[in-house]
Order: sequence, then C-alpha cells, then structure tokens
Amino acid sequence: MLELWGGLLSITVDVFTQRLRLRSLPSLADIGGSVDGCTCIVTGPTSGIGRETASMLARRNAHVVLACRSVERGEKLQKALMEEGAQHGRKPSLEVQLLDVACLASIRKFALSWQAQKRPLHILVNNAGIFSMGAARSVTKDGFEGHMGTNYLGPFLLTMLLLPCLQRTAQMSDHGRPVRVVNVSSKMHELSPGIDISNPHFAKGRAYSSLAAYNRSKLAQVAFTAELRRRLPAETGVVAAAVHPGEVMTDVVRTLPGLMQGAYRFLMRPFCLSPAEGARSSVYCATSKDPILTERGMTSEADNCYFGSGCKCESPSSYALDPMLGKWLWQWSSEAVKLPKEFQLSAQV
Repeated sequence: MLELWGGLLSITVDVFTQRLRLRSLPSLADIGGSVDGCTCIVTGPTSGIGRETASMLARRNAHVVLACRSVERGEKLQKALMEEGAQHGRKPSLEVQLLDVACLASIRKFALSWQAQKRPLHILVNNAGIFSMGAARSVTKDGFEGHMGTNYLGPFLLTMLLLPCLQRTAQMSDHGRPVRVVNVSSKMHELSPGIDISNPHFAKGRAYSSLAAYNRSKLAQVAFTAELRRRLPAETGVVAAAVHPGEVMTDVVRTLPGLMQGAYRFLMRPFCLSPAEGARSSVYCATSKDPILTERGMTSEADNCYFGSGCKCESPSSYALDPMLGKWLWQWSSEAVKLPKEFQLSAQV
C-alpha cells in the first residue's frame, strides 16, 4: 500500500512538472542517433506517438514498416509521409503491412511471413496499445482482457516470433547499427500492486476497473522487458528497453462522455506533451548509443532498462524487476499465446 501511494505521488508530480523538467531536452529531430539502412517495424503508427516515431525513423533513412490494423489508414499515412519527404528533397522508404496486435492469428501470420522471407530486422517498436478509459470490461478475439491482450500478450508473441530475425540481423551486422526491441509502456505501471496470478484478466472477484487493467498491462510490459534481458544470451546483440513517453495529449479519452473529454483536454493541455515530444523516449531507445542500450552483457544485475520521458534510465516499480514475477509472467504468457517451443528462451543460470 505504501508503494502504491508513493507511485501515485510520483505520477502526479511527473505529470504537473514534466514540461518544466523536460524544457532543456532536445527536440525529437535531435534525439538519439543514426538508423541509416536499418529495417524497423512500428506497430500502431497511424496516430500520436506511433506516427511521430515512424516518421522520424523514416527521416533518418531507415526502411520503416507501418504495421497497422487498418491498411487504409496505413496507406494514407504512407502517402502523407512520402509527400512530406518530397517537400524536403527526401524519398522515405516505407511499406504498409496488416497487423492487429489484439489478434494472435494476425500476429502469427505477420511474423511467420517475415520469417519465411528471411528479412532483416533491426528495430521493433511495440507502440500499439489501448486505454479504454472508463469503459466496461471487454475481451479480445482470443478471450484475453482487452488491455492485457492488446498492450502485453500480443506484443509478447510478436516479439518472441520475431526475435530470431533480430538475433540473425545482429550477428550479421558489421556497421554498428542498433538492434533493439522498444516496448512503449507507462509510468502508470507504478500504480499496479503486482499481478494477481489467480486472476490476471480480471475475470472474477472484485469489480472491474479499466484503470487497474491498464496499469497491470503496463506493469507486465516492463516486467517482460526485464525478464527478456535476463534471458537473452550475452552474445545475442539484441537489446530490449521499456519507455515511458510522458503524459501526452492524444485521443486516449475518446471512450469518455463528450463533456468529460472536453474537460480533460481543457484542464490537461497546459501540462501534457505533444505526440512529437512523447516520441522522444521511443526514438532515443531505438537509436541512441547510450551505453545502457549498447551493452552486450545481459545479466540479471543489468535487467533494468526502463527509460523515462527525459530519455534517462530510471527505476521502475519493484514489482517490475522482481525475478519471481518475471519468471511466472514468462511462463504464463508463453502458455496463454501458445508460444512454440522453438521460440522459447531459457532462463539464464
């Protein structure tokens, strides 16, 4: 309970001071390093932080795959980015692919196609997610609670199915290009008092809360990132990071009544970051030569790779770095998504 109240205080201070704290942080265009010649996948790229992330990677001469659940919206974004590039004398390298991270069948189809083509993959940005603020409990096509399924279990499966491609790319790369997995999480994970292993999907017991479900899914993202770092062999060359983009003015309140949406936007606009400002932590972790992001020794002592909105490594909640929770989460997730044995990673001794 003490940690919960501490997390609430930390988040409150973070939200209302973020503009002041981040005033000296470089703009998105000046964050991180080069990704020239890299192949990147960005999920949920058609709006908000995802759009800014995909756009910036493309501007830096990466080949960017816009992995969208709506091909029509993806193609509209592709056209807009191509036109924007042409105005500045650039020809962005972009492609649109269908991917719904809330559907395991869609994820398997996307990943298996990528594997079959033996395509390189340098950067995977798991950006897509939901926060059905104030809405009733819903489930994905696979029967998972909506937030846990979309924000965590889907990206978990996608990451694990694409991990061999990332590892192969890292081993073949001789140009110092980054090979990364970036999980877009949230400081809100600090409000989750762990994960109820007997009821991870809020299927029974106490009344459902969309906020609690969202917080739990974000905790799972950070805990998965830490466990992935523990399990990645030292020589793999793949680095995983979780990021907090800050409190960003996006369309997250669209599930609230109209009057409440308007009130939220009016009250929070002076304190919230723009999507471009919120994308800085994602782009930094995808491209930077920060030692934490380039180290090759992935041991349990180096399991924390959680970056805040200031693009610096910070301490997440104690639950997120708990090895016992990480081990349980890995096993539970693998069983939930029916991860094939050949894509498993054993715990490091």
